[in-house]
Amino acid sequence: MLPYQQMLDYDETRPEFRLIDGPSVRQGKLQVRFRDRWRSVCTQLTKYGEFFR
Repeated sequence: MLPYQQMLDYDETRPEFRLIDGPSVRQGKLQVRFRDRWRSVCTQLTKYGEFFR
C-alpha cells in the first residue's frame, strides 16, 4: 500500500482557544487547551520541546 492510500485516524474534536489578560474581549494572550492544560501559543521559552515532555 502506498503512503497516500493509507487511512488516517484523525481526532475529530475541535481545539479550544481562549484570550486572557487583555484590555478587551478581542485582545490578550492566546492560549490553547492541550492535554487538559491551558498553554500559551507564543512563549519565550528557549527549550520549548522539553516543556511538553
